[in-house]
Amino acid sequence: MKRFPKQLLSLIVAMFLLFPSLVYAQSSNELIDTYINRINDINAQLEEANNEVNYAKKMLDDYNNSEEKMMPAALYEYNYSDAIEKRDIVAGELSDLKAELNSILPDFEKTVIGSSSNADLYKKLANIYKLLDMKEIKVFVNGNKLVFDVQPFSENGRTLVPIRAITEALGAEVKWNGETKTAVLTKGSTAIQVTIGNIIAVINDKSAALEVPPKSVNGKTFVPLRFISESFNAQVSYNGDARVITINSK
Repeated sequence: MKRFPKQLLSLIVAMFLLFPSLVYAQSSNELIDTYINRINDINAQLEEANNEVNYAKKMLDDYNNSEEKMMPAALYEYNYSDAIEKRDIVAGELSDLKAELNSILPDFEKTVIGSSSNADLYKKLANIYKLLDMKEIKVFVNGNKLVFDVQPFSENGRTLVPIRAITEALGAEVKWNGETKTAVLTKGSTAIQVTIGNIIAVINDKSAALEVPPKSVNGKTFVPLRFISESFNAQVSYNGDARVITINSK
């Protein structure tokens, strides 16, 4: 009996181990497409249902305002209540679909962030965020999505984020001086000093100009995300369609 060449056998085993993950990635992507298409269909149905409600309401109002009553009022009232009931059913189905899509979104986000050069995936992610009405800026550090108690915002083309959230995500430490409203962020041999309202920062005793100064919002200190990240030697990229910022430590 002839034996398989060792290299061929290794290749077969490698393909067997790889195949399930490829199938999962494809099926996951197809599942996302199914939800997107279904939600778009339901959105169209909901728009039509709202039009039916508005039409039934107009017919009922016109009847109530008319002097001649050719038909019983109950007929118009029934049509109106029936239209509302049908609309609510469609709205409920849409809400359930969005909840299901939101539940599988984290896995898809990881797939997209892991394929940062794939423009098609980012467009799909942007479409999902739009369907789920997720307009806030999303920040991923080393593949992990940051959760903010106060949301990041943009000012003069720069994104500002809560200082403690970005500092801890980058593996740095922060010390705060309430009297001077100054924060010192340290990681390894790098120390960054920033002050609320001041466009001048200090990196290892050297001054650096900020395009946007740190700010205090709802009791939280916000700092320019790109400046802090790049000062700690991290790579920053931004996808405008999805409003996603990815940061990777070097």
